[in-house]
Amino acid sequence: MRRILFFAGFAFVLLLLLGVACRAAEPTPTPTRPAATPTPTTAVVQPTATPTTVVAQPTVTPTTAVAQPTATATAAPPPPTDAGTPIDTLVAQAKARGEGAIHPWVLDQIEKRKIPGRRPPLPTTPPKYGGTGGGGGYPAIQAFREVTTLDPFTNSNIANAAIVDNLVEVAVGPQYSATGSVVNPVAAQSWEYKDPTTLVLHLTRTAKFWNKPPVNGRPVTAQDWVWSFEKLRASSALAAVAAPFQPVTSFKALDDYTLEIKTARTYPALLLQLGYDSGFGVLPKELYEGGKRPATEADLVASGPFMIEKFTPGSEVRFKRNPDYWGYWSGVQDNKILETPTQYRLPFFDGVSWLQLKDEAAMDAGFRAQKIDMMGWGQSIRKPRYESLSKTNPDATWTISLSPSGRRAFLFRTDEPPFDNLKLRQAVSTAIDQNGMCDGPQAGWCVPGEYIYAGAAEWFLPTFEYGEGAKYSSYDAALAKKLLAEAGYKPGELTFTVNMAPTVPYTIAEVELFVANLKDIGINAKIVSRDVGAHRSILNAGNWHEVMYDFYSLGNDPDQWLRDPYHSKALGGTALHLNDPKLDAMVDAMSAELDHWARVKKVYEIIRYMAVQRYSTYPSGAYAYPYVAQPYVKNHMFNSSLGSFRWGFGVTRSWIDRENPNVGFRSL
Repeated sequence: MRRILFFAGFAFVLLLLLGVACRAAEPTPTPTRPAATPTPTTAVVQPTATPTTVVAQPTVTPTTAVAQPTATATAAPPPPTDAGTPIDTLVAQAKARGEGAIHPWVLDQIEKRKIPGRRPPLPTTPPKYGGTGGGGGYPAIQAFREVTTLDPFTNSNIANAAIVDNLVEVAVGPQYSATGSVVNPVAAQSWEYKDPTTLVLHLTRTAKFWNKPPVNGRPVTAQDWVWSFEKLRASSALAAVAAPFQPVTSFKALDDYTLEIKTARTYPALLLQLGYDSGFGVLPKELYEGGKRPATEADLVASGPFMIEKFTPGSEVRFKRNPDYWGYWSGVQDNKILETPTQYRLPFFDGVSWLQLKDEAAMDAGFRAQKIDMMGWGQSIRKPRYESLSKTNPDATWTISLSPSGRRAFLFRTDEPPFDNLKLRQAVSTAIDQNGMCDGPQAGWCVPGEYIYAGAAEWFLPTFEYGEGAKYSSYDAALAKKLLAEAGYKPGELTFTVNMAPTVPYTIAEVELFVANLKDIGINAKIVSRDVGAHRSILNAGNWHEVMYDFYSLGNDPDQWLRDPYHSKALGGTALHLNDPKLDAMVDAMSAELDHWARVKKVYEIIRYMAVQRYSTYPSGAYAYPYVAQPYVKNHMFNSSLGSFRWGFGVTRSWIDRENPNVGFRSL
């Protein structure tokens, strides 16, 4: 669960809404690869972008929403009674909409708030190798996260740059929904569940490490994956990266090309976690023998599509194409993305420049001058910047989405006064003006929600469907004052502390509005700010009091949204000091459920229970997340549902084509 805190501030997403039709290019001839790269034989190579047969796997739950046409948008129904719509009815409605379908109330909110959801058009011409970015060199991407070391077991940011391979990947690209629900093979070409807690993965025999000492291009084996997994778990620096694999009890090689993963319980999210942003990739143990670790460009060896060319700490990491990379892409033919293997060896770029910029003005100036080709990490583009860039760069290719993740929460220490008082927790929750926070810090680009955000498809439940807890999720100052009195406090009598780390400007604004909302009902709150390191340290250890504001329940699956933050045996116990046996039992049942819609029902039950208990309360809800690329960057779509912004997945399959630039955009 510490991964939740490690990835603070970065969210997971729903691409939505209205689109403008893409211009269709003339049909293209059957694509071929440059003659220098021989076509692989079917018997040897299985492309990383096309799923192979997968036998008997348990239901893998999509975690975010595929948006529906805007014609289906409807006005929000009137709030139900305190009992709420029966949960079986809510599940039946979600099932009728289908897996990955957005709630009609969310569509209505998007339309009313004028959030321009979009994604890039599909490429209609064959890919091109090489090409330069607008600055004349490698295509440049704005990197939000700083790389301070080249050791992936010390800082996972470098692993996110497609230098390491994953067993599987969550599919990304314009041909997919960027919601993170499709798992495709990478090093694992097929898999099956022997039983509900035993996953067997069959590895490709074509993967190999870079052709440089000390491994000199040797094959990647199952033993390398086992060693890398054990090394990950032993790294204190990567505790957050290893957290999603806490249920794993055994990770072993059955032979050189077969892996077996056992879990202590049924874990429906395991494949998704193997393919998401975990930073878990394969490295050769030779790099670390004798206490060594990679410190320079010459030291690092991995197996991914890009290699390190130059490392300038705090400024730039420059990557070059791995000429011996074994992966392939299916390609384009007759204006369509092919669904079957063909002959395109990855990657297409000769290299990528990862610019570590922090100043927004410098980012925008670089993009306007085409010195930055892809930009938008870390929520750095908000509505005003989008509007400004849209005017100066009207042909830019945008991805704009709603987050399923990034659940900023006000957490209560419920094991000690004053927040051991249920009425007080309900009063504080009822005093929060979510719409005001959406219209203020988020400039209207958000959809209110709690626990699980609007980008999470069928997992999302609008607050008016919280049953008895719905009234505590709606701003009502009069009710808040009444609850405060029932809690035993007179106006002006109560003062408490709100702990926070001012990571980005809108978080400061949200906390300030929270304090103002409380003042309106007669509560005095004091803000205590700490640097991020100190803040997370006291939260992780549970060494705080009263109220804590934090990006608390990030992730890709209900396990991470509900189990990790609130279960007494997880962070809920250590950080929040929670001990609610009923909630634990409900969450355990949800985590063990393999049937998709039965699991959805259990999620709704948990949300309704927590909406009454109020162990936490939430500010503005799901925010809109823009990402932008130059129009000549083809087949590129950033998938922020990957959580740690593993841009390597998308960049690996992107190419430069100035003769056939992107035109228009598509809705999802």
